[in-house]
This record gives sequence, C-alpha cells and structure tokens, in this order.
Amino acid sequence: MYWQEKIHRLKQQYPAPQFNDPFWRGKNIIATIAQTFFHFSQEDIYSHKLDATKIKNRELIKTCPTKTLYQEEIVKLPENVNYWLLLMNPPMGAECQIYDCQKNALRELLYLSSGASEPQFYIIDKKYQWLVFFNVNRQQDVVTLYKSGQQPTIWG
Repeated sequence: MYWQEKIHRLKQQYPAPQFNDPFWRGKNIIATIAQTFFHFSQEDIYSHKLDATKIKNRELIKTCPTKTLYQEEIVKLPENVNYWLLLMNPPMGAECQIYDCQKNALRELLYLSSGASEPQFYIIDKKYQWLVFFNVNRQQDVVTLYKSGQQPTIWG
C-alpha cells in the first residue's frame, strides 16, 4: 500500500493532465512500448528483462554523473508536455509501472522511486516516436542514456 499511497498523493499534488495513472490501460501501453521499441518475448515485460540490450536500434546518447540526472537532464523536458514514464522495479510496486506525466510530476515520481538499488526507467514520447532509457549505476555513480526511435529527443 505504501506505493499506492504515494501515487494517490501525487494525484492530489499534480491533478490531470499533469499526472495520470493509466492503471487499467497500463498493460496495453507497456505492450505497445515493448512492440515499438524492443526485441522481446511476452514474458520479458514482467520479468525485469526490458533492458538496454533489447532496445531496437539502440543508440548511446551519453553517460553523466548521477547528480546531474535531476539537476541538468530531467529539467530539459519542456513544461506542459506529457510523457510516458515506465519505471522498472519501483519500490513496493509491480515489476514495472507506467505513468503519464508532465515534467514536475515526473521528477517527483522519479524521486519517490529512487529507493531502488539500481533504478532503471524509460521516458517515452506519447506518440511513440522515441524512447530514452536511463540506467543508473550507483556503484560507479553514473547514469547512461540510450535512445530508440527515428525522431530526435531532448537529450540528443
């Protein structure tokens, strides 16, 4: 219940369209993302296997220090634009969860989910034109960004 309480608070703090939890449609949205951007088998979605090695046409964007993730990278997202945020292994939640967020709600949700030992998440254009994978390596204190899709992203 802890995670759901946090989500409920986010809904109050950031009302639609700033933050939406597409709970009932979540599996279909994740399936569309997986089909569009990943080489996968169906069981990969819910067994923590949507990793960077399975991204179609994967392209390294950059590697940067972890501290710049919130201070320099996430702030590049424009205001009042919604993105899919796919969290892998959120604390106290399912193996992966999808949310519809604008920048401020997205940053807050990433902060709330940062308790995972090795956070991994994806930010996806809602028209499915691009995906960016953020792989946080706490031991090396770096974040690696990969992209998929034909359109440019905010990060390159």
